[in-house]
Amino acid sequence: MELIQRRWRDRTILCVALAIGVCGGWHSHLMLRESGIAESVQQRPQVVDHVMTQNDRPSATSDNTTIHIYHLINLYSVPSDPTYHPFNKAQNVTIASMLRAKQHAHRHIVVHLVAAIFVNDTAASNVAFDAILPLHKSYHKLPFLQEMFDALRQYMPQDPTALIVFTNSDIGLYRDFYNIIADIPHASFTINRRIVPAKLTDLDQIEERIPQGGYHPGKDCFVMRQHIDVQFGDLFVGHPPWGFAIDLQLHRAGHGHVNLNSGTNATFHLGDDAGWKRKTNLIDIHSKEREAMRDCASIPWKLEKMRSITQEGYQNTINCAKLFRSLDRDKQ
Repeated sequence: MELIQRRWRDRTILCVALAIGVCGGWHSHLMLRESGIAESVQQRPQVVDHVMTQNDRPSATSDNTTIHIYHLINLYSVPSDPTYHPFNKAQNVTIASMLRAKQHAHRHIVVHLVAAIFVNDTAASNVAFDAILPLHKSYHKLPFLQEMFDALRQYMPQDPTALIVFTNSDIGLYRDFYNIIADIPHASFTINRRIVPAKLTDLDQIEERIPQGGYHPGKDCFVMRQHIDVQFGDLFVGHPPWGFAIDLQLHRAGHGHVNLNSGTNATFHLGDDAGWKRKTNLIDIHSKEREAMRDCASIPWKLEKMRSITQEGYQNTINCAKLFRSLDRDKQ
């Protein structure tokens, strides 16, 4: 009976997050009402501007046993995908998994779900999170990491024990994700995802497949204490080597940063599409481009074998190189 009740509650959260026809109308309203979480899911999130007062921030607690986790994610509407409007399938599954993981967090863990969304993307702003951070700048509609993290740190109260989590918009969470990371003693770490079949949408089915899912070397889930300062320069999300650049900085910070592989079974991704490896709008790599890219110490691929790269990938590699040159100068 307990398992049935748990699955009923989890599917309710998934229905709320997806808000599509199969879970819509009178049926989803009934499920939502009976689940007892209607108010917490339906309430509109706090929209936070960049200029904040102390009253805008969530209150920190003096209870030493309480852990506050601020989970930042970039969301965006996808008008071309009416089935899962306003998002797409991957984002809907991600949102549903985050809501469920928050529900499963232990009592001493307070989870704050925070979405960074472009200021003119009103459709995406209705997500049932705790706060919305408006974004104003982009590169080819891709958000800059620095703007997102600056807004998040301004939103957070000072709490040296608080954890910051940043994941890609297509990275789903295991139901015990927040309990898992709260028990990891390191000041900063990454967790690699498991790859599960792309056709899945049911969270119970996905979790059954996570232990058998494929491993992935990419960096797309970052956890760090609030006091750890990471600079992002002009890096934007969505194209390498942004993840490797963050990871290298965390290693350099000297707080015992570790990389946890996919065997942690904490996050997942639907399929292994690697959308950034598209075949169009490519730049040919000649000696000039190759030397410029080589300056990025965190580049994860073998340059000598590369013949072309996307415009975004090339620009982000140049941004990465500029960032590390600047960081190295500051240390001198």
